[in-house]
Order: sequence, then structure tokens, then C-alpha cells
Amino acid sequence: DLAATVITNGLSGYQDDADGDGYANLLEYVTGGSLTNAGIEAKMQGTRTNGLLALRFNRDTNAVDATIIVEGSTSAANSATWLGIATNVGGSWGAATNVFSAGTNSPLSETVYDTDSGTNRFLRLRVTRP
Repeated sequence: DLAATVITNGLSGYQDDADGDGYANLLEYVTGGSLTNAGIEAKMQGTRTNGLLALRFNRDTNAVDATIIVEGSTSAANSATWLGIATNVGGSWGAATNVFSAGTNSPLSETVYDTDSGTNRFLRLRVTRP
């Protein structure tokens, strides 16, 4: 697929932003965004349901060569401690019970709930290469 080609062909690095939309190439590849069209970017949304904070994003089911990590913290400062909430390795969330997938085509809509019900919570989506 085009995203994988752009990332691996040496023209653009994983952390580069090939289309200038503010999202790193690897993040766009994993979330079904476009590395070459700034109008098709990674979409993420934070919501609160029944007191729990959740992060909703798209996941390209073909991007099994990257690891997706959703983390939570009580601070968004540079020195903040981030703890893992859910990890997707090779396309699987493992035994996570706080992740819900919706859709039948790629990209899927993923919702990851933070099990910490604190009022001062921040969530982030981190994508790495295995």
C-alpha cells in the first residue's frame, strides 16, 4: 500500500511528516491516514462515557508491522509519567477488555477506554515499529 511504500522507500522517515499536516508518517500509516494528502489525516477523538475517558481512532488492519500503544497520565507535561492502557501488537489487542472495534472494512474504528476514572486524565496514542 502507498503508506508502507512511502515509509520504506527511503524518501520519508517514520517520524517525518510527508504531507505537512502535523501527523508523523507512521501514525498516519497505522490510522489509515494519507502520507501524501493532508486532507486525509489521522483522526483521533477523546470522549467521556459513564465517567471513563476514551480515545477513539481509526486502525488500518493491514498495518500489522507496527505497535499501537494507548497510554494514560494525570499530566500532559513533558516530564509526565505515561502508563499503558492497551497495546496492539501484530494486529491484536490480546486479552484487553477495554478495547472495542467497530466496522467491517479497514480502517476499523477503535475505542480504548481508560479504566482510571480520575478527573484529571490525559490519553495519548503512541505508534512504534516492533
